[in-house]
Amino acid sequence: MKRFAICLAMLLVWAAANAAAAEEAQKSKWYIGFGVGSGQLRVEGESMTDYLDGFEDLDADSPVTLHFGVGGIVNPRLHLGFDMSTIYQYAEEDDDDDANVDLQVNNYMFAAHFYPVKKGFFIKAGTGFSLLTVDVDDGPEGDDRETYDGLGYLLGSGYDFWLGKSFNLGIHAEFSQQYYNDSEAPDETHFFSVYVSFYWF
Repeated sequence: MKRFAICLAMLLVWAAANAAAAEEAQKSKWYIGFGVGSGQLRVEGESMTDYLDGFEDLDADSPVTLHFGVGGIVNPRLHLGFDMSTIYQYAEEDDDDDANVDLQVNNYMFAAHFYPVKKGFFIKAGTGFSLLTVDVDDGPEGDDRETYDGLGYLLGSGYDFWLGKSFNLGIHAEFSQQYYNDSEAPDETHFFSVYVSFYWF
């Protein structure tokens, strides 16, 4: 997480130094882009370790988040389109059983971005379909993989630095919450993500 923060700071300094060159750039009729970052995943308000309390010595890595967006630009202030985001976390027991756990939450949502001054700062909201995958490899006990579907929403904001003719380098922060239909699934999950984005307007 510390390395990610250092790289992020360097990118923002570089973007600020180059943003002035793109002051007069105009948006097209569409946008597409992706992002990568890190965050925090909670299952029914608990951490991954607490949720999987059957594993006594669970050593979890830092979650990875991925993001993708594509859609149309209604006007310079309003973007509408499809938004996909995912958080993945891997953990393993610190013993001789070689047991490990994968948790992944995927969002597939319709989202709106609003830019109050047409460029730079924006706010974001969306709603749609969500998917939770829990993959447990319990060593000698075998594998157990479960997938649960449901609905969710997301809220976010960020700042895009316009570089060149259409390229935007941004820093985005996003919160999403998911609710599942299966009685065996958790009641809800949610995750927070901070990521670097690469978008073309």
